[in-house]
Amino acid sequence: MDNLSTLQQEIPDEAALKEAENSIRGLQKLTALLKKQLAGAGEGFTNWLSVNSAVMFGIAKAKEAVSELVEIDSMLTEISKSANLTEKQMAELGDIAFEAASKYGKSAADYLAGVKEMYRSGFDNAGEMAELSLLAQAAGDMTAASANDYLKAADEAYHFQGNIEALNAVLDSQNHMADSAAVSLQDMADATTASASAAAQYGVEIDELSALITTAAANTESSGAEVGNALKTIFDALQNAAGGTAAGALRSLGISMTEMVNGSEQLKTPVELLKELAEAFNGLPEGDARREDILAGIGSGEHADTLSVLLSDWASYESMLDLYSQGAGSAAMAAEKSAGSMEASLVRLGNTWTELIGNFADSGAVTGTVDALNGLLSVVNTVTDKLGSFGTAGLGAGIFGLIKNVDYLKTPVCPLYI
Repeated sequence: MDNLSTLQQEIPDEAALKEAENSIRGLQKLTALLKKQLAGAGEGFTNWLSVNSAVMFGIAKAKEAVSELVEIDSMLTEISKSANLTEKQMAELGDIAFEAASKYGKSAADYLAGVKEMYRSGFDNAGEMAELSLLAQAAGDMTAASANDYLKAADEAYHFQGNIEALNAVLDSQNHMADSAAVSLQDMADATTASASAAAQYGVEIDELSALITTAAANTESSGAEVGNALKTIFDALQNAAGGTAAGALRSLGISMTEMVNGSEQLKTPVELLKELAEAFNGLPEGDARREDILAGIGSGEHADTLSVLLSDWASYESMLDLYSQGAGSAAMAAEKSAGSMEASLVRLGNTWTELIGNFADSGAVTGTVDALNGLLSVVNTVTDKLGSFGTAGLGAGIFGLIKNVDYLKTPVCPLYI
């Protein structure tokens, strides 16, 4: 009985239950309100952040565009000095720069760097040479400087005199050979730059040089520049071997360095000597001391590996030589693939944006004065600074507002207050 009385005393009366029910409902409403407030605050903050980020992104891109325009204007000024361009010609060149570069997914600055270098090197068709450089850059994923040096080296060595068709044929053929042998066009270009002058001087034709480069690059771990320097050393040894170790190595195999041509004795070309040497070298048994003498005497020690590859695999050289004439259009196809990449698309978009800013800054042409463009950049920087400060203040206000809502949980009027 006592237990029953105790239990009845512990059961709340109707009024108490009603009060508890009201408290629970109030708590549910408060929870819903807080949830709504917090969600609204979060959504507002997210929207603010999105807008602010978009504005800041646009400002950043504007700064990049103006900086590039300053660089382009400076390059155009330098080109004008060396080529005596009129103001109208400078404006036209500025417009062409964006169009030509975007075609290959490269920047206008890349194109103008080529124009500047080609004018400096004495080419009357500097614009065409610069566009061919863009083709090489896109096809071989190489820098503007590498492509420019490559084309100049090939042109000077083989006296193409800026003939775009002839140089394009070299580019096509070397790209085709590189693809076939899994060699990079960058390495082909670097090797050509390093060895073309010596090769042409000693009577090595461009197709022969290209085949030698491809064979060596495909079968050694050497860089393009290293292959080019090795070939240059080998050419020098074969053409200046009188009385030296190279001459002795050749004589030991019964190979003469000269031949009779139209009644006069002339030096054989390096390729002629290498072919004869390959036949003799491969006929020697392994361990024959003459093999080492040949590699040391002609390869000068450090380039022995390159020479060994050429002599041991002369058949590959001949196969590569056959490929040289089959590369028509190869570079253009490679460039088209490269121009369709995401990276190239972003560069084209950047060109469009930069040109737009340029037209906004100077509706007459892309060209202007460096001072004016620097002034525009200064304005953009000032706006960025101001917007950055505003953004920081806005962020602080947003967070403060959010904290104010949350702080309600800690007030005595809140049923959850402890």
